[in-house]
Amino acid sequence: MPSYVLDVFGRSKRDTACECERVSAPSLAQVLYLMNSTEMQNKLMGGDARIARLVAAGKSPEEM
Repeated sequence: MPSYVLDVFGRSKRDTACECERVSAPSLAQVLYLMNSTEMQNKLMGGDARIARLVAAGKSPEEM
């Protein structure tokens, strides 16, 4: 099943059963995906998202 997100976050090629194929180190591609993905932005700021509720409540960053 093709998935850019899984590829960016270290999906293994499944050539062997060894989990050593999986890359777990953070990468620049992961950071850029999280910062620029409209899917992630929609999840974070959607009307029922926790972050959206905290922002709407007018709380300071320290209170959040």
